[in-house]
Amino acid sequence: MFTCIWPLALDEAQSWRLRFLADYWETKKAGRALPERNDFDLADLKHILPYLLVAEIEPEPFRVFYRLTGTKVVEMCGDLTGRYLDQLGNSQSPWIKEGRDSYHQAWSSRSSFLGKYIWPTMRGAACTVEFGIFPLNVPGRPMQCFSLEDYHFRASSVASRDTLVPFTSKNNQ
Repeated sequence: MFTCIWPLALDEAQSWRLRFLADYWETKKAGRALPERNDFDLADLKHILPYLLVAEIEPEPFRVFYRLTGTKVVEMCGDLTGRYLDQLGNSQSPWIKEGRDSYHQAWSSRSSFLGKYIWPTMRGAACTVEFGIFPLNVPGRPMQCFSLEDYHFRASSVASRDTLVPFTSKNNQ
C-alpha cells in the first residue's frame, strides 16, 4: 500500500541520479529564478533519461500532464505519456492528491521539490521511490517540469525482477 510522501533533503537522498539532476538544475539556473528548458543538453542527461518524466503544468484548474515518460519509468509504472496525473487512478486516492500537492509546491514556489514514498510491488514487497520535481521556464508556453523517479528495491525483489503495482490497481485506490 502507498505511504504518504515525505519531503526529502538532498543530502539525505540515496539516489545518485536525483542528486545529479538537482545539482545540474541548480547550475542551469545561473542566478535566474528558473532555468529554461533550452538550457538543458540531453547529452548531459543521457545516463538518467530512463528515469525522467517531462510534465506540463496547467494552472487553472491545476493539473499535471505527462508529455514524456522515460523507459525505466514505463517499465516500473507503465507509460504515463499523454495522461494527466489525476486520470491515473481514483481521484480520491491519497497518492493522487499528494502527487498533485508536490507538483503544486514546486510550481508555486518556483523551486525543486524532493520527496520519497513507499509503493507496493507485484511480488508483495515494498519499493522506496525517491523523486524530484524541477520546474523549467519554457518561453511562451506553460511551465514544464523535469521529474525523476528512482526505485530502491530489497535485494530479493531485484533478483526476481519485481515491478511496481500499477497506479490503477485497486490496491492503490
